[in-house]
Amino acid sequence: MIGRLMVPRQITYQKATQDRINFTSEVLGSMKAVKMLGYSDTFTKLIETKRDNDINSGKQFRLLNVWANVISKHIHIDVVD
Repeated sequence: MIGRLMVPRQITYQKATQDRINFTSEVLGSMKAVKMLGYSDTFTKLIETKRDNDINSGKQFRLLNVWANVISKHIHIDVVD
């Protein structure tokens, strides 16, 4: 059941992470132009916003991941005892 809940949240988290990585890569590839035009602060804020979005979109996935780990550890402990 938890696995079915995790998949869409993991996909959302991965898409947000990939979006941030692609954007950061593009900015770093164009760093000379960014610096020459004086857009360093603007792009820094955009990257920070993308990182915040990345973290926020992954909260539900990470929470479910923790619950899955707790449940599996609890079952393991019950079997051993």
